[in-house]
Amino acid sequence: MTTTVDHGSSDAKSKPPIRIIYSDSNFTVESAVREGADHKRSVANVPLFVDSEMRLVEHACAWMFYLATENGTTPSPRTWATYASRICDWLSTCIMSGWSWQDVNVRHLAAYRDTLLATPMKGERRQNARRSPRSINHYINAIKSFYSWAHRRGYTETDPFAYARIALAWSSRREIIGGTSRDADFIHLPESKEFPNWLSASELSRLKSCLNARDNLMADWSSMTGARRFEVVSLRSDDLPSLEQLGACQKPLWPMTLNITKGAKPRKIYPNLSLIRRTIQYCQEHRELAAARGLMTHAEIFLTRDGRPVSPKRFTTNVSRACAKAGIRSKVHALRHTFAMRTLDLLIRFRINEVIDPLFVIKVLLGHDSIKSSEIYTVGKTEAAIEEIMQKLFAVTPN
Repeated sequence: MTTTVDHGSSDAKSKPPIRIIYSDSNFTVESAVREGADHKRSVANVPLFVDSEMRLVEHACAWMFYLATENGTTPSPRTWATYASRICDWLSTCIMSGWSWQDVNVRHLAAYRDTLLATPMKGERRQNARRSPRSINHYINAIKSFYSWAHRRGYTETDPFAYARIALAWSSRREIIGGTSRDADFIHLPESKEFPNWLSASELSRLKSCLNARDNLMADWSSMTGARRFEVVSLRSDDLPSLEQLGACQKPLWPMTLNITKGAKPRKIYPNLSLIRRTIQYCQEHRELAAARGLMTHAEIFLTRDGRPVSPKRFTTNVSRACAKAGIRSKVHALRHTFAMRTLDLLIRFRINEVIDPLFVIKVLLGHDSIKSSEIYTVGKTEAAIEEIMQKLFAVTPN
């Protein structure tokens, strides 16, 4: 038995059956009354699903309300938007494929997974670029989470993806809860831990030579602090210390707290004083230019020529073009990888603190939820260490 999937037309003018809009500050929810405060609070940027007639899609909107106002593990509007885009794509696929979203099963999810794997990403500059298995698994996890919630709230009679029957060995079978034993769950695609693409000193120098002054400075913030691209573009002038504070600082680094982060979890980064001085000088020069041209000033540090904040997409595009010009096969995220690999190398080499695991330090600096996310940086170190051991071993061992 086969399941046919219609993942949408390639025609750019065709409208998806479900679209996403976002709430503004007028959207409010109930909150506890405390010391005479208002019993309602404003929640902006909540994704809302609408159909082709601009009617709200009740079940999908209710799930977003749950993520934004009830679920304490998803406080970030960026997280809401990510989940919304995945569920919007799934529900749109259900409509275009003639499936009832309440009556789907594992076969439908498997067909959707295979279609994601085979379909080029929309808007991707590279021809025929495909999603990675990890990205597709994120789609699957979002769909499973949505149906688990829908079943608990009574939108579906059953949770169609709660159980998956798999063969663990030729002589045994058992049922597992979907996602609990993920390595054995046949719905998910196998993921390989690839060595992170980081830049050598010469590659970083070549890349920076192909960037303008502003993007050069932004690249330094990412490669010297491990900040993500959207964290770099979100830096504000009031995040920086004054020149007087820098003059009184007796340490080589200035601890800064990032508040706009992945998952809205504040963390500290440690830029050196030279980077901060260069950034303060950049702010002064470009704000004077913006004022002279009569442009609106923004709190963000990095601005475009028309005085608007640089977007993550623009920064990504500029770095990708510079990489191509420099003859480097890399992307903007390699800057963050470069910080992690260099810092891990220094931590292992100097062992300043014998108590704290160097990998745990990387986890904290990069803002990873789990240390497993940081383990990719040990792959290269392990390979290099094994090669060194083998070379030394066979140098002193006769053939």
